[in-house]
Amino acid sequence: GVSSVGIRDSFFELGGHSLMAMQVLSRIRDNFAVDLPVYTLFEQPVLADLAAQIDASRRIETLPPLLPLAKEGDLPLSFAQQRLWFLAQLTEAGAAYNISAALRLDGALDQAALRTALRHLTARQLSLRMNLPSVEGQPTIALRQPYDPLIVEPLRPLPGEAPEVAISRLAAEHARRPFDLARDPLLRLTLVELSDQAAVLLFSIHHIIADGWSLGVLVRELSALYAAAVAGEEALLPPLSIHYPDYAAWQRQWLSGEVLERQVQLTDGRSAWAYTCTTDYG
Repeated sequence: GVSSVGIRDSFFELGGHSLMAMQVLSRIRDNFAVDLPVYTLFEQPVLADLAAQIDASRRIETLPPLLPLAKEGDLPLSFAQQRLWFLAQLTEAGAAYNISAALRLDGALDQAALRTALRHLTARQLSLRMNLPSVEGQPTIALRQPYDPLIVEPLRPLPGEAPEVAISRLAAEHARRPFDLARDPLLRLTLVELSDQAAVLLFSIHHIIADGWSLGVLVRELSALYAAAVAGEEALLPPLSIHYPDYAAWQRQWLSGEVLERQVQLTDGRSAWAYTCTTDYG
């Protein structure tokens, strides 16, 4: 959103943040076929320095192509999914890795069209249909059928409670409700009816199938699918040639052998740096 960017400008001084950093690294991966760890952008935030790091990485290795898998048989977990599953086994059920939001809806809502849109959305986005049961102590991916996760309930304020306070309370309760990774739909939606012309849609999705950026994708696609369902038309969304298990398989193919060993050595050498970032920035 800035008017110009020079080679001596710093990513963070221009307004960059961690979520935007992940987008930058993803676009670097797409355009230059190198996979830079996120700390690279923190260590080399100046564009010219980052470009030199990209050149150096390209001389060392080139990424294999990311190709679609046959969605049959066992689907692989990414390393991030395996890590989150492992953490879930260590602790009691909790909501530490829930991603939650609330969307205010004004005007009459066609609930039948919304349910149709949700079924289309979960059919389209394979990640939304994932469960992660344990088989002989190891996580696996099981795909559920396309589903409609919507629960509808009226707003019921407590005695003396203002409507906006009641909405905030319900949103907090919705966000704190844990997921059973093996059994629950990992997308949870509750429509809180305020009147015939107003409602609030509460979202919760587990981080094992999404990130903060995913909520924006989810809302945009759900809006397009809902508008199409109301009009009795097909939504004009581009087909998805790559799904998350394709990325997970690509990641495990690439991040092995010498590449994995080199990454481990780089990470070990930056443990003090990571600790400093954690304690300074939370």
